[in-house]
Formats: sequence, structure tokens, C-alpha cells
Amino acid sequence: MRSKKLKIITRYSLLTTRSKGQTLIEFVLIAIISIALIFGVMDLARLSWTMFHLHGAAFAAARAEAVRKSGFTAANYVTMRTLGGHCLVSVNKSHEVPSHNPPWTVPGVALKKDDVRIYAINATVTYLYRPLFAAGAFKTGVIPLKVSSRMQTEIPNPIPQSRN
Repeated sequence: MRSKKLKIITRYSLLTTRSKGQTLIEFVLIAIISIALIFGVMDLARLSWTMFHLHGAAFAAARAEAVRKSGFTAANYVTMRTLGGHCLVSVNKSHEVPSHNPPWTVPGVALKKDDVRIYAINATVTYLYRPLFAAGAFKTGVIPLKVSSRMQTEIPNPIPQSRN
């Protein structure tokens, strides 16, 4: 009976001495993959957060241009407050958009269809995103992100002055 116990202990001790190195290698492989996955998810979350704020900056630029303010200043204000960096802003007012709906009417004021022109304003914001953990994977270390927003604005036609 004692010899059977001895054999079991011997087999167990041989099994544990062989697997110590194997366990260490498995742990290292799993740890590297897990850490890379965690940091990758963190960078993707940060990229998503950046895109969210860039959409806000593009909207602010388009809205500022629609009310005849500086879209460049509005977009850079948003990116400086949220992302901490400058962005490149491109705003253009496109051609007149045909309107099939009559403009809003105000009681007591008669507006004709030709009294108001509708323009489309396109704002594009470009930001250089610097990933924290995968910077060595890219040649320049930055990823250019481009977001655009479109808004329409109504501009009244100039009313001809009557000469008395």
C-alpha cells in the first residue's frame, strides 16, 4: 500500500516540475494579449470620444456661419475646450438651394417666394488624432480625422429703397 502512494506522489511531483515553465509561458502569452486588448479598447474609446466632440465642433462652425459669425473661431473654441488642441476648419457657402416651400409668414407682413434665399453651409473640421498606445504602428504617429456638418440658412433679398 505504501508503494502505491509513493508512485502517485512521484507522478504528481514529475507533473508539477514539468508544468512550472509551461505555466509561466502560458501566463506571459495571455497577459500580453490581454494587456494589448485592454489598451486597444481604451484607444478606441478615446477615438470615439474625439469623434463625438469633432461633430460638435463642425456643428458649431456651421451654425456660427449661418448667423454670420466666424465658424473658424467657433470650431476652435469647441476643440480647445474639449480636446485641448487646434483644428483645421473649412467653411463654404454653397449655391442657392431651391425652396419648394414658402417661407415662414409673419402676421401683417406679406412675403413672396422671391423675398428669401436659402443657402447651404458646409463646415468641415479636420483634427490630427494622436493615439496613445499605437503611435509606433503608424508612419507619422497621427491619424487625420475629418468631420463635416451641413446647415441651411435663409438670407433675405435686399429690399429696394424707394427714392422720394
